[in-house]
Amino acid sequence: MSCDQLTQNQRLLAYLKRRKYITRAPAFTELGIANLWQRCRELRDMGYRIESRWHKTPDGAHVKQYWLAEGRQKRAA
Repeated sequence: MSCDQLTQNQRLLAYLKRRKYITRAPAFTELGIANLWQRCRELRDMGYRIESRWHKTPDGAHVKQYWLAEGRQKRAA
């Protein structure tokens, strides 16, 4: 399956497995995801442990960071 055929949730999950965290800007520019919090909610609903926190950038902006929590496995249903 090519990258173009992956769903937004699949692209986000693959990104989170490769990287430490994601914020709204790279979600949009790199993954084409405009509504990051909703995709994270959907992954949580599927059983993935997605956590978040507010982070202050060096230029003073506050951005929300999302990451795949320890365990990185889908919880048993």
